[in-house]
Amino acid sequence: MNKIEVEIEAIEREGDFLFVTMRKGERNFYSLFLLDQEECPSFLKKGNRVYMVFKESETAVSTKRCELSFRNLFYGQVIDIQRSKIMALLKVDTQEGEISSIITLKSLRELDIALGSGVYIYVKSGEVSIMEC
Repeated sequence: MNKIEVEIEAIEREGDFLFVTMRKGERNFYSLFLLDQEECPSFLKKGNRVYMVFKESETAVSTKRCELSFRNLFYGQVIDIQRSKIMALLKVDTQEGEISSIITLKSLRELDIALGSGVYIYVKSGEVSIMEC
């Protein structure tokens, strides 16, 4: 599980949906949306520090920056690759901290990812959870 400490920048409501914008530092913004939220959790307030959380299996990896609908983008260098029979667990050193991603061995080969490779990690807003710090 990936866990990154961020600050809540804004919260928007539309019906039962909450859209939360978070930031880490001055220029790195991330987002998530929560479904079926009649009430806001008490810790969900602008300016509060929270953790954005997402699974290694809920990421997409690319060696080039792509224009996608994914709202959360991280860039870093691959610092470890653990291979199994069909999958690979990448550990990536990013400005936000270490992020892990699971991809297939076929993707690892096709993207020519090795230790030291620069990669982009994408996470859809709907795949991010939020936790109180």
